[in-house]
Amino acid sequence: FLDFSRKDNGKIESIHYEQLDLASELEKLVDLYKYMAEEKGIQIDLKIDDRLPSIIVSDKIKVTRIVLNLLTNAINHTKPGKKVDLSVQWSDNGWELMVSNEGEAINEEDIGKLFLAFDEIGQLDKEKRLGLGLPITKQLVDALGGRISASSEQGKSTIFKVAFPPA
Repeated sequence: FLDFSRKDNGKIESIHYEQLDLASELEKLVDLYKYMAEEKGIQIDLKIDDRLPSIIVSDKIKVTRIVLNLLTNAINHTKPGKKVDLSVQWSDNGWELMVSNEGEAINEEDIGKLFLAFDEIGQLDKEKRLGLGLPITKQLVDALGGRISASSEQGKSTIFKVAFPPA
């Protein structure tokens, strides 16, 4: 929430680039969230591209927040017995995180609203949410020079892709 209000006030948190073992960090985050997912009867699968360098350069705290926001969202919108996939791909153009979940699809007209603050879209369980997780995630991605997109297909999955240029 503080990240969001700082951005609205024109104060963007500084970037702290450092060497990061992305594969190891993703494994730790999946281990952390595995228990929350298992309590809901959800499985988390992690796939790491063999071409991913052992060390990349990025802001560890911001990357962690991005992954945690997307994982939390995916788990919250996945029904018991289904799964969440987290993957990272590497290419000459940089690296891409992808989080997908098997759950109710997001309407095409709502996809464009996902990254707007305080918008409550498709409340599956009618639970009130602040609607800040995805806008904050987008701001973090933008701060790191990346792009975020979402797609959803009825009866299949919702996919969030985050692409970053090589550092």
